[in-house]
Amino acid sequence: MVETGVVKLRAHHLLCLDQFRGLGYSPFFVANFRRVQQELADPETMVEITAGPDGICMACPWLKGRDCGRGEAAARRDRLVLARLGLATGTRMRAAALRAAFAAACPPPVRPALCAGCSWLARGVCHQENRRF
Repeated sequence: MVETGVVKLRAHHLLCLDQFRGLGYSPFFVANFRRVQQELADPETMVEITAGPDGICMACPWLKGRDCGRGEAAARRDRLVLARLGLATGTRMRAAALRAAFAAACPPPVRPALCAGCSWLARGVCHQENRRF
């Protein structure tokens, strides 16, 4: 979601942004994901870490109102990423600073553990060489 120039982002979506390669639940989901990715390409874009649905979630078929159908699994991944980053929900920072913090706190060797249980990882979609965020 964008709120007056602020991109709201779930912490675990940093992992997804890094691995996204045009696959998704539907063409609408893929187009929306690319839109969010383009917004975050601007290093000055302000990002707010959120605990609830974000701009990527808005096109997800698992979203039920304001609740993620993946519930605790997604929330657990959020907590793991936040802990590694040393951040809390509500934190706001520029996309470039968040990208740098993510790269330092979540290097590729630890990412499979952070993504454990994700269906995209199980499908073999995510690989270290795909890094993009």
